[in-house]
Amino acid sequence: MSKKIKQLKDFIDGDFQNKLEEIDNNFMDYNILEITGMGHQETKHSNILGWLFDNSEHELKYKILDEFLKKVLLKNKNNEKIEELKKYIEINKYDLEIYRERNNIDLRIVDRKNKVVITIENKVFASERTEGLDGGQLQKYEKIIDKKYNNYQKYFIFLTISLEKPSEGKENWMIANHQMVTDTIEEIIKNKENLSVKTKIIFESYVDLLKKKKIVKDAKLDRICNQLWKDYKNELNLIHELKKEFENISIDKKLLNSLTILMAYKPLMNIKDLDIKNELLKVLIRKINDRLTDNIGIVKPNDIQFYIKNNITKTTFVWIEDNKNNISMNFNQLKSSKLNKEEKENILNKYNHIGKFTNREFIVKINNESEINNNLLNLIEDEMTNSINKRKSKKFCVNSIE
Repeated sequence: MSKKIKQLKDFIDGDFQNKLEEIDNNFMDYNILEITGMGHQETKHSNILGWLFDNSEHELKYKILDEFLKKVLLKNKNNEKIEELKKYIEINKYDLEIYRERNNIDLRIVDRKNKVVITIENKVFASERTEGLDGGQLQKYEKIIDKKYNNYQKYFIFLTISLEKPSEGKENWMIANHQMVTDTIEEIIKNKENLSVKTKIIFESYVDLLKKKKIVKDAKLDRICNQLWKDYKNELNLIHELKKEFENISIDKKLLNSLTILMAYKPLMNIKDLDIKNELLKVLIRKINDRLTDNIGIVKPNDIQFYIKNNITKTTFVWIEDNKNNISMNFNQLKSSKLNKEEKENILNKYNHIGKFTNREFIVKINNESEINNNLLNLIEDEMTNSINKRKSKKFCVNSIE
């Protein structure tokens, strides 16, 4: 064990473990949904949503669905279907059948009595498929629903973590996020509805899991982790830097889980805080910052590597070449193994052949300032917004997820 690693272990085993316990105390001791392996798996999340929206066991009638739809109304005031949906909610006499994964559709809610069908596409750390002969998954689902429910009122909801808008031409789809579901559940618990013990456990477990996985906001956890990073910046940065070596040492499981959550809150660095000698990297970051309205998100593993980050996942990787003058980038979405020859050619044409595909990834080498042009900035923005193959207008935004 190296001297630095021993110092870090002593740091964690000392008074700092009491700080880590603050994180652990923010969550349930035993989360029944997490035990089942539910985390980022969309299928399991959709199963829970189907149970929540239904009236089969929790005996809240359709209160959760009703409150969720009211929140959808508020987020989609300009959608042409809003007035129709508002009238339907006001009826408040649902007679629903809820189907899971029929024709690959995550949730299909059918009210035969009132001739209404609600289709929900649920995205958890995934993006919309827009390619294919079927016109992409949302268009495919619309066609299926239109054909099967010819004389029904139809509502389509695109459920994502960050209220992501569907691709161009999908105006029928309203946007929603998982925060709406969480807010509804927490309101019900707070109002002390007549819940069974089993129902309350499932409700609290689902909210706990969404917060732990950072699918929804947890203001208390944000405050705890941000304060710890402020108070112990040097020690935590060293743990991050020595992560691979650090993973091999023995730490109490609960403390390790809390430390993992804390490390995911590593603050993104603003351009003003970056000590960068490479002039091309300075220009690149400045141009991104100028073009995209929100603050740029940067993680700096070491002096020659950087991650430019969006609001969900680690994304574009930038590194300084050995000669210290040039920089290179690779793009998280453009894994060679996931793209066929035609798709690669389309990517190259779209961004004017600014880079090249290797056996594993797509790399752009930057040798001078003129190469930091609109083609490159378009590619970076599309990477940030999960839309390399579905160009759309969207703000560049970041938070602390790593």
